[in-house]
Amino acid sequence: MPTQSKHSKQSKATAPLTLGNPDTPPNSPTQAHGINVVTSDHIQQFLDILKRSVQGPPDSGPEPPPEKGEEKEKKIRASKIEYKTVNEVFVPCTSKWVFVELTDLVFSWNKSTYNKNLPEASFVDVKSTLLRDILRKVLKGVTCISLREDKPAVDRDVLFTYLPQLKEYRLQNTQSESAERLHLDKLIEFLEMHYASVSEKLRALLVHNEITFELLPVFFQPNTVIYTNCTISEQPRCLMFDSGQEKTVDGKKYFKLSCHCLTDDGNCFGEAAATAQISEFHGVMKITSLPVYPLQYHVAKREIVQKLTERGRKFISLRGTHFLAYKGMGVYNDKRGVRKFPVDGRVMVDAVSFREKNPNYFFPRVNEKPYGLSLDDIEISLSHTFNPDDDADGNENDVIKERISHTEQDLLLCKPTVFAFCLSSKQWAELAVTNLEAINWDSSAFSSLVMPEDKKEILQSLVERQTTGLDQRPFDDIIRGKGQSLVILLQYEFSFNFVCSYS
Repeated sequence: MPTQSKHSKQSKATAPLTLGNPDTPPNSPTQAHGINVVTSDHIQQFLDILKRSVQGPPDSGPEPPPEKGEEKEKKIRASKIEYKTVNEVFVPCTSKWVFVELTDLVFSWNKSTYNKNLPEASFVDVKSTLLRDILRKVLKGVTCISLREDKPAVDRDVLFTYLPQLKEYRLQNTQSESAERLHLDKLIEFLEMHYASVSEKLRALLVHNEITFELLPVFFQPNTVIYTNCTISEQPRCLMFDSGQEKTVDGKKYFKLSCHCLTDDGNCFGEAAATAQISEFHGVMKITSLPVYPLQYHVAKREIVQKLTERGRKFISLRGTHFLAYKGMGVYNDKRGVRKFPVDGRVMVDAVSFREKNPNYFFPRVNEKPYGLSLDDIEISLSHTFNPDDDADGNENDVIKERISHTEQDLLLCKPTVFAFCLSSKQWAELAVTNLEAINWDSSAFSSLVMPEDKKEILQSLVERQTTGLDQRPFDDIIRGKGQSLVILLQYEFSFNFVCSYS
């Protein structure tokens, strides 16, 4: 008996621990094929999992040392000259859709397709610092994307529109077999492969100056000049194209173009937002038949550039207050819509007073930089510039100093209308810059004045002296604004007196 007892205890100690069905009572018999053997390795793995769940994610504290025999692969940024397509994945613990970070690639093409109600959104996630720096140079001035981030995300259509510039940069600014060229080649390869069919259709249509509605997103290149007609004044104008997007309102699809121009709102002179749109059309259409299209496709591009550049100079010269003549249509845009009326007579151009008297009028927000330099900062001589203060028979070749700093392209983007008050109809309106002219004063009116010649000469000299150099006079009056006026008393033999006052 003692021997059997000892043997039974030894058998009990060496027997492996078994687990059967958890719903089976402890003393119930189990079948051999249902037994799972738990070894010490299983227990150690379970303890490791339990330990990691208690400690939390790695970013909540110092990273634990790797297990023995396990080497952690360290990914070097842009170490692989390749790219991959990355689809958005759902993370249950955060209930968010995210993209997997692949830092060892040159770039990745990220596609977001989880929301079936929205069109597919895709962009190129740049990982390579060399490729990022190249894009900053080639896409300089493009405002629809941001390249300031360390790993910027760039719209794929924007990159395709700049494919010729990318190829040109590759040939002129990169060396063969250099890292820059290898990374740029991979991006060019991606664009050529994914836009192969689009590029073929686009080339075939552009040969005949035609386009389809579906190709508009890759037809308009950001940061280029486009041509259209002003929706208010119906005057031709140019805008700088920033970005485009297809939209649908009340079941009607259209392509919206976000642009900017140069304008003066009475407070400052600078960039202002402007929009244009192209309604959906079927089949092909001539590019010049579109309501807005790139300026380079205009049949008379050189004449249009010259005409709008001269108008831009005239627009800048009209800053401030000017007394002019106008013949054309006046436009006033209020809540009831655009109201037009004919104007034929003298007007007062004054954006500041227009803003004060029409506080509810729509004025676009003007970004004073980089065009908002003070008029006292820079002076540039412009010859053949419109001067509204000159007489009609004055010298057209007089050089006028305009205190501005603008390129020819900036003058091209100036707004086609100015704010003014119409003296004949007593109405505020926007007037076309092209139709504004200097007043042709009637010199015969003074000749008809019945008066001795010597006194007429004195009277004319007094008026000419009064109308010139008012701002240069050192003394005004004890009461500011009261002086610098001219009072003339005329007396006749039949004892009729009257006073002519000039302020």
